[in-house]
Amino acid sequence: MVRLLLIATLLLASPAAAGSAIPLTSARCGAAWNASSTVAQRATVMKNAPIGAFLNPGTLDEKVGNAIRKNPACFAMFVGPSRTVIYQGQWVGAGVPTWHGPRINLKPFTLPVNSVVRRNGTVVVHTT
Repeated sequence: MVRLLLIATLLLASPAAAGSAIPLTSARCGAAWNASSTVAQRATVMKNAPIGAFLNPGTLDEKVGNAIRKNPACFAMFVGPSRTVIYQGQWVGAGVPTWHGPRINLKPFTLPVNSVVRRNGTVVVHTT
């Protein structure tokens, strides 16, 4: 049985999606959020009154037997006045079929946001 580890590695570099010549970017992660996040997930984001978001590619560690496989993934961090709402999802094929979360972080968010959050919880990414 394959289990995803709870450990996720956020990479500021853009890893290439497995089997894809197109690198995984913040813009592609934003498009994936807009396409596959649920209405309930977007409502949770909006309850936090986000002032911006940081969407970024990274990897999720997957334990396969005794080995660890790093799978391409997207991370969506919605920055509010007092907390950050975080979702993550493994990149499969041409998108993220399922977003997991939310995890709530009460520590100050120290990276610059790269996205505007629309009223419906979707995003517009400013950088790739």
